[in-house]
Amino acid sequence: MVATKTKKLYEIIAIEKGVKQRNYQEIEKLHKVTQKPDLFNGHSRTFKPLNDDGERYPDENRKVQSMVSEILRQAADHSKQIFDLEATRDKTNCLATADVVLEDGTILAAGLPATTLLYLEKALTDWRTLVQGLPVLDSAEDWAFDSNSELYKTGVTVTHKTSKVEEPLVLIQPTKEHPGQAKTITKDIVIGHWHTTKMSGAIPADQKSTLWRKANQLIDAVKSARERANATEVSELKIGDSLFAFLLG
Repeated sequence: MVATKTKKLYEIIAIEKGVKQRNYQEIEKLHKVTQKPDLFNGHSRTFKPLNDDGERYPDENRKVQSMVSEILRQAADHSKQIFDLEATRDKTNCLATADVVLEDGTILAAGLPATTLLYLEKALTDWRTLVQGLPVLDSAEDWAFDSNSELYKTGVTVTHKTSKVEEPLVLIQPTKEHPGQAKTITKDIVIGHWHTTKMSGAIPADQKSTLWRKANQLIDAVKSARERANATEVSELKIGDSLFAFLLG
């Protein structure tokens, strides 16, 4: 006796889209046929003259090309496959669970459904994208974290503040016989000092690297858990026959 091969959830997931698409296409074709009433009509005509020697006409026949009963049977067959596949997948998803486990054996979340793991994989990928774009502190500066403001700050740097001042410059001293000559020049003079402290809401580069590494570790753990969950044996459900027994009975 040949043993029946048990399907895994990942096999159902792999074929689901194609099976549903093919069956929906066939149902759509059947629906289009129902929109053509003439295909369901036919006739058979035989001419009988009043007199035996009267003019004769050939019989006329038009075959019925489509039958509602056949349309319903085919549509039901296609729908049954979809119903059974959906029910089987969802039933198995209720049973398919796995733990999210890091490489060191730490269990971060236990018994998560396969559907949750699929969602987490996408959500964590989005999280990693966010981390990738985080700004980091300028490595040319020395930064210290200020817990009061929750910002990073540098030490104080002092720079000059200058102002332009006009002063006369004597070119020729005046004498009794001749007036002197002078012109106005502009000089920069120091009027004070700027005391500057830089502040930043960015994070250190090594902190960003740690966030990136942890995101990758968790994504890998979730992917592994999803693969284990999807290896759950299928709990097959056949609901199409009973549903259409009611619909068509």
